[in-house]
Amino acid sequence: MGNRGHLLLALSAALLAGGCIDFVDPRLPNSGAPALLQLSVSLQESGVLMVSGQLQPGRDSSGVTRVPRDSALYIGGQVIEADTVLARNTLRFDATVVVSRAVLAGPIAMAAPAITGIQTTAPFLVWYGLVKVGGDTVIVERGGDATLRVNARLGQAMPAVQVRQWYLDLSGPAGTIRVSGSGFPPDSMRVPPQWLPGTAPAPLLASLLCYQSAQTRDPPGDYIGNIAMDARTQWVVRLR
Repeated sequence: MGNRGHLLLALSAALLAGGCIDFVDPRLPNSGAPALLQLSVSLQESGVLMVSGQLQPGRDSSGVTRVPRDSALYIGGQVIEADTVLARNTLRFDATVVVSRAVLAGPIAMAAPAITGIQTTAPFLVWYGLVKVGGDTVIVERGGDATLRVNARLGQAMPAVQVRQWYLDLSGPAGTIRVSGSGFPPDSMRVPPQWLPGTAPAPLLASLLCYQSAQTRDPPGDYIGNIAMDARTQWVVRLR
């Protein structure tokens, strides 16, 4: 597996583990090293937008460290300033902001800082999250299916997503069941009664995470973006 595959798997593993991503120096060569943006974005249906990432500007052909022209990311209409400047003009981002639900239901534009001496346009993406269809609570007759509805096909991603996965967790007093798949989640997910852990009147929690990632590297290839984004929603499921 190439470097891109290892990085995306690392991003995915860190994301699903619920922890912070440790952006490790990839040991780029001293001269002519491309700029490298590693970015993870998480969208919560409540309007919370979490951003974690690191931008290494790389070095020019003379081995001189490049300088970012800007110290901010632009994501979902929000300005995300770098919170730390590390060695070799590396910018580190770690922020949590609150936006309206309407923003999360539409296109999420993500723009990286421009860098002096870079010929490639800075990474710019327009991706989409997901929208829950129906209310936050699902009532299920004992022995019946629970139906969870979402819309994860809100628009055409630009550039195209390269990895797309979804994970549905059903948690109750009796334990947790996870169902997962590749691509988009079904618009309507029917959960059979044997997959509903717990007994009435204790509520169950159904949590859906949709993950997507891609690498951008437009010619001549001197600015690389490794981008991961997830969107999350949940329901309370009550048996009666």
